[in-house]
Amino acid sequence: MRRRRINREGFAALLPVIDGDDDVVRDLLKTLPNGQASPFSRLSGVQFVRAVLIRFRVRNGRERSDVPWCLFFAAEFDALVGGFLETLCTTLPVECDQLFGHCDGYPGVGAPTAFKSWMLEHRVLPGWTVIGNPITSDEVGRCLALRQHIIEFALDTQGLDPAGLHQRWTNEDW
Repeated sequence: MRRRRINREGFAALLPVIDGDDDVVRDLLKTLPNGQASPFSRLSGVQFVRAVLIRFRVRNGRERSDVPWCLFFAAEFDALVGGFLETLCTTLPVECDQLFGHCDGYPGVGAPTAFKSWMLEHRVLPGWTVIGNPITSDEVGRCLALRQHIIEFALDTQGLDPAGLHQRWTNEDW
């Protein structure tokens, strides 16, 4: 069986935050759920997403007042960049407006083509990408769910004798 090719191009962007909105973005990022509760987990094929508020500094540690705060947004996914950005915009419209709505020039999700162009205008090429297992994020999710199922099974059956353990094992929906 031949595996399908998985695109691992990734995406990263530096999005300038509107002057004075950095506290709002900071608070939003603090309250954004992560893991399975993350809104980004609703996107099919996403390996990971990171959003970080950053401020550039000069060598002595002083902030660069001539450069605005920026939202650094990065993602790894099993799709082409354009498809990922369109899916991001159409699947998470409320979250996109909340997160990116404090960034300079944000066109909103009402125009997916403009959203995609805006994100690509702010794209930065990181020079590397994380390529883990050569499987899709859906396969990773199924493997993690199976791992959790096995852990729970082991904990639930610790006191069983061999016959009882065998009975439970064969009755499980693996």
